[in-house]
Amino acid sequence: GAVSRTVALGLQVRLPPARVEGVAYATGMPREADWYRALAMAAAIAILAVPAGGVFGVICGLGVAGLLLLLAIRFADSHVGGQTGDITGATQQVIEIGMLLALLASAAP
Repeated sequence: GAVSRTVALGLQVRLPPARVEGVAYATGMPREADWYRALAMAAAIAILAVPAGGVFGVICGLGVAGLLLLLAIRFADSHVGGQTGDITGATQQVIEIGMLLALLASAAP
């Protein structure tokens, strides 16, 4: 959960708000350096999943999270023209599901 929420903030770091009247505009954009520090802490927290999915599973999960973020950025930029709170929330959910599936797949015998 911590990793997916932190990674999803990449939308707010990389894209401007799609609308000036939306909540995403009102909250502002996180600074890139702060986001990188938060990513480092989230990756450290991801180590707690090693007993469940192994080192390979955690690495795969983090890779899936990064890939899904890139896809979400591309989607939001091309279809909406920026980021919104709804897109950020949906991205967080998709990333969390993707990471859990990666952990599950790597833990299967």
